[in-house]
Amino acid sequence: MIKTLHSTLRAFFSMLLLGVLIGLLHDRDTMVALLLLALVPFVAWRTYKRDPHPTKLTILIAGALTTSLLGCMGEAWGISHGYWVYHDLPGDRLFPLWLPLAWGGAFIALYRFEYACIQSLNINTLPKKLLLAGIISATLPTWGEIVAIHLDVWHYTWSYQFFGVPLLAIMLLMLCHLGIYALFFLVCSRFDVRDRVFSMEPVVVTRK
Repeated sequence: MIKTLHSTLRAFFSMLLLGVLIGLLHDRDTMVALLLLALVPFVAWRTYKRDPHPTKLTILIAGALTTSLLGCMGEAWGISHGYWVYHDLPGDRLFPLWLPLAWGGAFIALYRFEYACIQSLNINTLPKKLLLAGIISATLPTWGEIVAIHLDVWHYTWSYQFFGVPLLAIMLLMLCHLGIYALFFLVCSRFDVRDRVFSMEPVVVTRK
């Protein structure tokens, strides 16, 4: 339980720092994009080295790219319909340059947090893993959004907001990440990939 609490505090503190970083530099989105371009691969590599196995790095890269693509499609839809608006972008741009990296990094952050919880709580069944993924994907990204919104990075035009984040946005974030989660479960099951997060069977950790 202590390990779970430590992992939770670390994940939320890391998201706080990221939200503050984007908030303070959001009017210089090229700089934010370059910083994330260095930070995201570094965190992915650190996550891989915690328990290196042949397919883990592939999962991290594929998950980041898939999440980035789907996230940017959702962003384009929301921005074009005026559901949310980013502030202080250079020129007439509506789409920050750092968004693809932020979405890709979100997958790695969620994977990292879920891995730590699964390991410390010894979660091995699919229903429990899905429940854990739902709770984490509804809370960790929302916390990051709350920080960034209160630093004036963007605002939503939807109503029924929770500290600036609409309940609909929280649900969409959760559904997006759960959909990607389910996709990787199916892929890992189809190709018999043993991964601590995305496998239905228990996986022996080779290195902590």
